[in-house]
Amino acid sequence: MKNIFTFFTIIFLLFTSTHSLLPQTEEQQKHPLYPEVVKHYNAYQEANQKGDYDTALKEAEKALELAIQVFGKEDATTTIFYNNLGEAYRLKGEYDKAIEFQNKASAILKDSGNRDNNLTALSNQSYL
Repeated sequence: MKNIFTFFTIIFLLFTSTHSLLPQTEEQQKHPLYPEVVKHYNAYQEANQKGDYDTALKEAEKALELAIQVFGKEDATTTIFYNNLGEAYRLKGEYDKAIEFQNKASAILKDSGNRDNNLTALSNQSYL
């Protein structure tokens, strides 16, 4: 199990190092809730790394709620937060919920028409 977690951690680090969390538009960056999105995103990451999956789940839920307000429900950036919530549920053993959120993210990424996004969507589905 530890090897699988290490594998996914490496994949996550590769993904986040090549895909900026920052929004694509100046308007989104200036959104008053943007700093809160980043705060909860970082809190999710920290709790997840510590193995505090209950806190990670709460932070992922709050980050997604705010991200939808900042980026929009169907924006590719929002898929980061759907994925995080899916990962939080997976780590808690709630696989049906994990699949639900991974599928939401995958559908948005597939519909984007961006080849890299399509590959990301396929990769995300392979986690479950």
